[in-house]
Amino acid sequence: MTYDFIVVGAGPAGTKVATRLANSRAAPKVLLIEGGGNMSEPKDRLLFDRWTTFMEYPRLKYDYYSEPQKSLGDRVLPCTSGKGLGGSSAINFSAWTIGPKADYDLWAKLVDDESFNWEHAQRRLKAIERYDFDLDTEYQGYSIPDRNVRGTDGRVNIELPTIWESTVIPQLDGFVAAGWRLNGDLNNGFPLGIGALPSTSRKAIRETAASALLEHVPSNLEVLTDSQVERIIFDGARAVGVESNGKQYKASKEVIISSGSVNTPKLLLLSGVGPAQDLTKLGIALVSDVHGVGSNLQDHYLCCLTYELKPEASDWTQLPKGEAEMAAARDAVVKKRSGPLASLTNLLVMGYSQDEETLKSAEFAALPPAVQEYIRDPTVPTREIITHNPSLVPGVDPDKYYLCVVTLGMVPQSRGRVFITSTDPFVAPHIDLGYCQHPFDRRNMVESLRATMHDMEHPKLSQFVQKPWRIPKSDSDEDIWDFAKGDIASGYHLSCTCKMGQETDDMAVVDTKFRVKGTQGLRVADMSVMPFTPNAHTMAWAYMIGEVAAEKLIEDYELDK
Repeated sequence: MTYDFIVVGAGPAGTKVATRLANSRAAPKVLLIEGGGNMSEPKDRLLFDRWTTFMEYPRLKYDYYSEPQKSLGDRVLPCTSGKGLGGSSAINFSAWTIGPKADYDLWAKLVDDESFNWEHAQRRLKAIERYDFDLDTEYQGYSIPDRNVRGTDGRVNIELPTIWESTVIPQLDGFVAAGWRLNGDLNNGFPLGIGALPSTSRKAIRETAASALLEHVPSNLEVLTDSQVERIIFDGARAVGVESNGKQYKASKEVIISSGSVNTPKLLLLSGVGPAQDLTKLGIALVSDVHGVGSNLQDHYLCCLTYELKPEASDWTQLPKGEAEMAAARDAVVKKRSGPLASLTNLLVMGYSQDEETLKSAEFAALPPAVQEYIRDPTVPTREIITHNPSLVPGVDPDKYYLCVVTLGMVPQSRGRVFITSTDPFVAPHIDLGYCQHPFDRRNMVESLRATMHDMEHPKLSQFVQKPWRIPKSDSDEDIWDFAKGDIASGYHLSCTCKMGQETDDMAVVDTKFRVKGTQGLRVADMSVMPFTPNAHTMAWAYMIGEVAAEKLIEDYELDK
């Protein structure tokens, strides 16, 4: 079985690469091979389930766990990753965040290639998006997307719901009263402020990379599921195919790995691409000594502040109570896009801030001048917040109602790594997140949580609260950090383990054409290539990485001529 191109991994990046190649004028023969299955039915994609899908659908995830985190009292944290058609877009929170203008320009600067800057990113994102601007007049003062830069002709549906939960506008007004700026378009490159965030969805049904891009595929694109790739096949240093389930699939042109920031370095290492000293110890034949494979791991870390709400302050009182009633409500969403579940949890209240206390800290002053300059850019946040129901924290009273204010630390400075200690492709890799090992990250988490606690004390927000349910004992540094050590979890934005860099960067794994160092016919296209974790949820970035990689492949092979 021989193809022109083989793409490994059907998440947003891999699916984008595969479909763009297959739909090019030359119509090359493309194989998209995915380790998981297909669960793309609307009943499995209710946006109502956005917070719990990754827990309730075990077939849709790799259940990975971190190494004990030294800065967090040796806690072991889940590092869940998407599995199946759509990848993590099938289990994430469906947040469509583009991030700061400065992030794109920094990417271009670090790799010395202007094609990654903000101007080019806007063009690519516009081509991806199918934005629905239809919004009731009562909401239009809170959401003002720029129609000149938002796309309407792409394949990925993006929307704000037709009906907002009744708590959304009071929350937005409350945060504005507490000092936040209302931001009517969090995706205009200037995300600072509080706003209503659009989701990848269509009428209360989640949009995944599979539903957006794989429902109608050309005959020259083959999609193979339940086929975990066990190794890349090389002829010398040239990638010529992949092996899965005892079968070999050959590529006459290129193999593109899009398996994510954990599984991509794992597959490269198993195939002989990585640090020579590590591979030699495992008896893996060396193809290319690439020091950076698995290194430079970055992620956003988060904490949940949980408040018990007054019953009148939650729309969740409308939630069907019995199994039969819940089943009927789910059916109403699938068949009619109606009922209580068609509006619950369909909108995210999200905010980004650049907190002055963090910037005044000694930990910030100790950062390199170039890093300080970047963080001070007026588009770059140090904190993100999201408010939502239900609580992400276990142990709540099922007969009461809660608000969880998730606080994420942005601009992380700590670094971790992904590594293997077994040559068995079905053994999980080791993931050392390295959370909060850098003093700046600890300081930023403390200041971010303190700022969020103070926000929630404002009368316009505290009026909805019955009592705090799980927050730090006080706003002292000691109490906040003691709380954070026991609460910090992954933002599931793992990135940078096969980072892109200039030729002089010894830790770079790929160049600006996504080609893996020391090899031929092998590229990587997913969040692992990022030089740093962007200050946003990473789904939009993954789609865009797929778009850029496809552009470069199409140009190199003249597929559109």
